[in-house]
Amino acid sequence: MAELDFLNGICNGQGDIDCVKRIVQEIIGKQEILVKSAVKKATTEYLSLIEQKVEFERANAEAQEILIKEIFSGEWLQIWDKLIMELQGDKKYLVLIRQEIGPLLPLQVPHLGFLGLPSGLRMGIIAAAGTIIGMNFLKISPTWEPGLFIGGTIGSFLFVLTSIKLLQVNIQPIRKIAQEILIPHSYDGRREYIVETCFQTWIRNALTIIVLGILLSRGREEVSGDKEKFFAKLIEKILDLKEIPRNELDVAVEQLVQTLEAQGFQIPETDKTFIWTEDSAQKYETYGVVNLGDKVILKRKPIIHQGKVIRKGLVVKVRRK
Repeated sequence: MAELDFLNGICNGQGDIDCVKRIVQEIIGKQEILVKSAVKKATTEYLSLIEQKVEFERANAEAQEILIKEIFSGEWLQIWDKLIMELQGDKKYLVLIRQEIGPLLPLQVPHLGFLGLPSGLRMGIIAAAGTIIGMNFLKISPTWEPGLFIGGTIGSFLFVLTSIKLLQVNIQPIRKIAQEILIPHSYDGRREYIVETCFQTWIRNALTIIVLGILLSRGREEVSGDKEKFFAKLIEKILDLKEIPRNELDVAVEQLVQTLEAQGFQIPETDKTFIWTEDSAQKYETYGVVNLGDKVILKRKPIIHQGKVIRKGLVVKVRRK
């Protein structure tokens, strides 16, 4: 079972934007095994499809579907359920996000093709195999020296020119080994690293979208079922977060704050503790009994949109010792 304790009380007394930053960072840090597992599965499938000469668009789409399936199943669902409960979100929006995250955040892997010729070691292996072929098939002398010299050169050359009909007929088994084992390795570790990095970036952005979607689902009963309206606003808020490196995420989230403020969203600044008055009930709900004049401590800030409270804050009474 995934470690979920880090979500407990993560938003108490903090602004919602701070919640987004902390939650995404905590998930990436503490759920490293789940992230690596998803990336590994997608990378293996992607490279397998590329080696089969499948179109890059299809390889991207199938790898993305694996990533989506991973982050919306198993232990990931436990994380989202816990997060929805902690943030008092609406679970039905998680279904909408699952349906829309593909077109909302398309996966793009650079089309790098082969990353050059086989390495020196592999070329040496090919040359050695070519030498053996030359010594055994190019019998131009009763001694082995000419076969070694000429075979090492001609044999290696013939390994590359695998389209030659004579080669295909006479040394088909060895040619197939060269194609299927030696040549595909020119997709070396650099390609795998680049693919994994792209997938890790996609997951970070996807987690941000999911957290933001859950966050924005609170206090929005009046637009429940209005799928287009919800995602139009969500897309506008997260579009600039695409392809943002992890070390720049804080800056990107600050830009998101400005976007929210420009649309009329506001989280009023409030003292950590204050005295409960009649007006307080308009912006805050209480946990337990609170009477007029009681000193209360802030547990959750209210959210205001264009002057209207769309989600009340939460306070509890300060107990005298």
